[in-house]
Amino acid sequence: MRWERLWLDLSAQAEQAERDADLLEAADRLRVEHATIRWLDRARACTGRPLAARLSSGRSVGGQLLGCGVDWLALRTDGGDLQVLVASAVRTVAGLGAPAVAPEALGAVGRSADLRQVLRRLAAAGEPVVLGGTDGTDLRGLLGRVGRDHVDLHVEDGGCWTVPVAGVELVRLC
Repeated sequence: MRWERLWLDLSAQAEQAERDADLLEAADRLRVEHATIRWLDRARACTGRPLAARLSSGRSVGGQLLGCGVDWLALRTDGGDLQVLVASAVRTVAGLGAPAVAPEALGAVGRSADLRQVLRRLAAAGEPVVLGGTDGTDLRGLLGRVGRDHVDLHVEDGGCWTVPVAGVELVRLC
């Protein structure tokens, strides 16, 4: 009888050690998976929901998330304006949930639509815009040529500003 109890006790300990090892392995896999998730992947899963962001300049902007590209978010603000935010200018975001959506899951737009492509589309449409800079300044005008790392903005006084894309914090349609 004593041998049976000893055998049962050893079996129970071995089974518990196996369950503990499985839990540790699952936790390690989850940590590795979380390490690959970008905040924009989490934002994509929030399409249609309200988000708020604080930008490099200290500005805050929020609204309903309309969509995401490779390096931008599109929000409909409370006033109904569409604002395109450059991801590199976003410092903090409120309203993200835990789920994430990889850009590959969204087709061509999610995989490749960067801010320069959005700027080219707006330039072709001839829409007046306000470019908000990472330094907190705003420039109003019509978008012209969009290069690899810059955009020309034709302002109302007839001048033209060349703005590095890295210095663009948001683009607001007028």
